[in-house]
Amino acid sequence: MGRGIPAAGALMVLLLLGIARMEPSLAAPGPIGVPPSIPDDCSVDVTARLLAWIASVPENSTLEFRQGACYRIDDSLRIEDRHGLIFEGNGATFKVVSEPDPRRRHILVYGGGDLIFRNLTVQGAHPNAGTAVEAYQTAREFQHAFSLQGVAGVLLDRVRAFDVYGDFVYIGPDTRPGRGQPWSQRVTVQDSTFERNGRQGITVVAGEDVLISGNHIGQVRRATFNMEPTAATWGARRVRIVNNVTGTGRLLWFSSGGQGSNVSDITIAGNVMQAATGTPVIFVVAPSGARRGPFLIERNTFIVGGSPAPGFRFGRVTGVTFRNNRATFPANREMIAVGLEDSRQVVVEGNALCGAAKIVAADDQSTVTQTNNVTSCP
Repeated sequence: MGRGIPAAGALMVLLLLGIARMEPSLAAPGPIGVPPSIPDDCSVDVTARLLAWIASVPENSTLEFRQGACYRIDDSLRIEDRHGLIFEGNGATFKVVSEPDPRRRHILVYGGGDLIFRNLTVQGAHPNAGTAVEAYQTAREFQHAFSLQGVAGVLLDRVRAFDVYGDFVYIGPDTRPGRGQPWSQRVTVQDSTFERNGRQGITVVAGEDVLISGNHIGQVRRATFNMEPTAATWGARRVRIVNNVTGTGRLLWFSSGGQGSNVSDITIAGNVMQAATGTPVIFVVAPSGARRGPFLIERNTFIVGGSPAPGFRFGRVTGVTFRNNRATFPANREMIAVGLEDSRQVVVEGNALCGAAKIVAADDQSTVTQTNNVTSCP
C-alpha cells in the first residue's frame, strides 16, 4: 500500500468507523426537573402530583428536585418496580404535615433496583420523637422514612431523616401478593444523618449485601441497629456496620432476636458511641433450635449502660470474634463484659473493657478463647 496506512491499520480504521456509525450516542440524558406546576413550599400535599411525574420519567434517568425546596407528602411516596433512577435532592425536604393513614411510609420502594437517593431530607410529623416513652406509638410504628422492600440495589447518600414515627431505614422483603417475598439486596446507607424517631434506627429483616457506613444516628426510641427477622425465611446476610457515630438510644444498640437462623456474616467495626443506649449493647440470641453467626466485632468504642445484664450477650451463636474494642462500663456495678449461652468458636481478645468486673461468663455449652483483655484503663 506504499506510503499510506499499512493494511492492518487500514482495516482497524474501517472497523472503528463502522462501530462509530453503528453505536448510539453514549451521552447520558440531562437531569429531568420537577415540573414548575408542582408547589415546592409545603403549602399543599403534592404526593399524587410527584408520583405522576415520577411515573412519567423513563428508566435510567436523573430526577432533579429544586434546590432547598419543600415538598409536602401526606401520603406514601410509593415507587414500584423502577430501575436506574437517581433522585437528586439538592437539599430538598419531603415533609409530612397531616397523618391520613397510620400505616403510611414516607418514601416506600417496592422491587426494581439500581436506585440512588441523594442529598434530600425526610421530615416526619412526630411531635414527641426521640427516647421518651411516648415516642413509641404502635398504630404508627411502620411510618418509616425510607422503606426498601425487595429492591436489588439502592444507595442512600447524604440523606437526612427526622421526627418519624417508625424507623429511619427499613430493609425488608417485597411483601406484595404473588412476589414470593424476595429480600432486598445491595443496599448502601452512607454519610447520612438520622435524629429522633419512634422505633428502630436502621432495620434489616430481609436483606443481604448491606453496607451502613459513615452515618450519624441519634435519639432512637428502640434499637439503633435491628436485625430481628419477623419470619424464619427472612434474615440478614453479609451486613457491614462500619464507621458510624451514634448518640442516645433508649433500648439496645444492636439487637438480633426474632425468628430463624438467617443472620450471618455480620461485621460491626470502627463505630463510635457518643452516648449510652440500653444494655446489652449488642444482643444476639437465636431462637431455640436455630443458630446464627459468624459475627466480627472490632475496633469499636462502646458505652455500656447501667443494667445488670452483660454488656454484650450472645446465645446460640457460632463464630464470634470480639477484638480490639474499647467499652466503658459504669463504676461500681460489677458487670460482666461478655455473656455466652450455647455459643461456640468465640474469641475475645485485645479489648479494653474499662470497669468490667469480669471479662467473660460462659455456660457449659459455650467454647471461648480470651487473650490480652484488660478491665483497668488509663
